[in-house]
Amino acid sequence: MLFQLCVKILNLLIENTPDVAEDTSDVVDPLYKALDIILPVALGVILLSGTLYAVAIGVQYSRAEDSSARAGAKKKLINAIVGFGIVLTLISVLYAIRGPIVNLINNK
Repeated sequence: MLFQLCVKILNLLIENTPDVAEDTSDVVDPLYKALDIILPVALGVILLSGTLYAVAIGVQYSRAEDSSARAGAKKKLINAIVGFGIVLTLISVLYAIRGPIVNLINNK
């Protein structure tokens, strides 16, 4: 739904621009280049931070002496791994659809 809203806003902005500039690649190229720079860096930071967090929670799980503390650490570890997977999936999807989005914007 958010993606559709963003596309509608971009289409509205493109339709309401003056006819002086027919080429929209001047607008999209910096965004495309910024995504090329930001996404691999963000992916690396997320991989590193997610791995370190999962290791820290794993250490807490292994050092827990009480069963309730062990259950809490296990729940944290499962939530961290699920969240890590969701974020990686979303970044990968954004990286994969950036080309079609640029083509959609350029073709009006």
